[in-house]
Amino acid sequence: MTAERALLPLSDIEADDDLQPRVTTDHNVSHEYGLAMARGDVFPPIDVFWDGETYWLADGFHRYFAAEALGLVEIDCTVHQGSYDDALWFTVSANRTNGLHRKRADVQLAIERALLHPRTRGWSDAGIAEEVGCSPPTVAPVRADLIARQKLFDVGERTGRDGKTYKTEKITNRAKPKAEPEPEPLASGQTDIEDVQGVKQPAKVAPLIDPAWAHLSEQLHAVVKAHAKLPGPGVAAAN
Repeated sequence: MTAERALLPLSDIEADDDLQPRVTTDHNVSHEYGLAMARGDVFPPIDVFWDGETYWLADGFHRYFAAEALGLVEIDCTVHQGSYDDALWFTVSANRTNGLHRKRADVQLAIERALLHPRTRGWSDAGIAEEVGCSPPTVAPVRADLIARQKLFDVGERTGRDGKTYKTEKITNRAKPKAEPEPEPLASGQTDIEDVQGVKQPAKVAPLIDPAWAHLSEQLHAVVKAHAKLPGPGVAAAN
């Protein structure tokens, strides 16, 4: 896609808020840029997309508003041939290497736009990260949030940077911990001790009788029988 350099009237450029690469426009920054322009400082051209009817501003919102505040009639532009969606895709990677440093919220906005854009259907986190200019772990929570809000639906597969397609189920299973075994079901009529209010099941139940005393009852029985065979006190005295 070729681009041309041109001076365009500010009134011909559409500065749509939904195309702003950042979460918000910092008008203090625009003011500083305006002062610099008034001193004669030269700024890089802004990026616009021409769809045959409208020049869509895709990058350079602070420069655009600075020029507008100064009352300038024209501004230096790089004109790209493309639609509104092309301009939106351009904003995903805007300012990743130059311009005002992006805040975390700005990066998250770029990730969200990339994930929701039609051309990234099935892209992996690594592919999105490469386009936005961030790390793959930064993409994962944004994707999960979009899925939770039902703004993004998992298509069942993703295409990695190697060009190969992977099933998302396999990707998920790699990080899944092993499930704990399910407890044995209780028989009908039984109540789990943990379900009884105020009762806490001990980690280990001690035996009621120490194994070392297991034969105590038999020994006591033998002693009682032997004692019964002894002669009474009178017979013992006569003997």
